[in-house]
Amino acid sequence: MENLKINKNEVYYYFGRLNIICWYQGEKKNEFLLNSLKSNVKISFRDYKWGFFNVEKFRYEETDYIYGLLVKYRSTYEEEIVDEENNVLLNTLITDKAVAKSNFILDLDSKIIAYHPVGKDITPSAFSRFFCKLIKEANDNMFVDIDLQSISDEVEIFTAIKNFEKIEFIEIKLHPSNPSNRHI
Repeated sequence: MENLKINKNEVYYYFGRLNIICWYQGEKKNEFLLNSLKSNVKISFRDYKWGFFNVEKFRYEETDYIYGLLVKYRSTYEEEIVDEENNVLLNTLITDKAVAKSNFILDLDSKIIAYHPVGKDITPSAFSRFFCKLIKEANDNMFVDIDLQSISDEVEIFTAIKNFEKIEFIEIKLHPSNPSNRHI
């Protein structure tokens, strides 16, 4: 991963669990996921496009990971430039200008993903929505269902529940999970 550049400033990552239902299991499922992330599928939404870029699989301490970028960009963008020769400012049209890019690292064994939201440009909910939508689009929305669920601090949740006087309604969304990964 020679092209991987890590920002030395403090960066906050969010964590989630990728629940993916498709025809494949085990290593074939991981291959399916990697191929989906490496596809050239792009999604247009409002004035922006979304896509995966610089996707690479790597191995660290006997575990396989996928690194990549979820990029939000504009197809065309008007930018002001300097014309030194005539000493004037000009407007020029730039194509495919990156607006924001969100790093992600996916553990292929547990399907735990760490990702870095980018302010208002790529919020955690936008990351989740477009990450899943791009994988579905890469497979023509056929025979694949995917959900990225945020992992939050369980201790904080249970502490809050203990302070409730009464719980009237609970809604739970269950997904098939690997019980051996419950501790994660």
